[in-house]
Amino acid sequence: MEIVSDDIDRVLYLLAEHKNSVSSLYTKYSQIFPEESYWLELAEVKSRHRQMIQSVYFSFKNEHTGFDDSIFHSAAIKTSLEWVTRLIAESEKHDILKALAYTLDLEQSRIEQKYFDIFKAESLEINKLLPIIMAENDKYLSLIQQKLFQARQNSPLT
Repeated sequence: MEIVSDDIDRVLYLLAEHKNSVSSLYTKYSQIFPEESYWLELAEVKSRHRQMIQSVYFSFKNEHTGFDDSIFHSAAIKTSLEWVTRLIAESEKHDILKALAYTLDLEQSRIEQKYFDIFKAESLEINKLLPIIMAENDKYLSLIQQKLFQARQNSPLT
């Protein structure tokens, strides 16, 4: 089933806002944990991904690319966005283990892993950006897994 343009606009807007909020969370973590430089890198990557979503959106509008509505619904994105907003508000209470665990959850989420799967057509813009995004996601997912493992090893509770 094809989504009408207003729904596409809404989903893409929410995906871009989600990236923006995740970037804000990582920026906040960079302030709480200044000794961990990767937080700013993560924030910058999410900002770049937001820009890519916006770029793809314009390409999408021009090329009339198909849109798969079975991947995401705006309600699911809103729910995740609310969760990220809550994490930002509570971030001062997070220790490094909790921050890394939440980050890993976010990075492994369907929204982070599958957001470009909503486009059906063979768009040059999408085909150019997707490998970049996937490589960055894989790189930082691996980094977060490694940092979480190290933090758990160094934690007095383990």
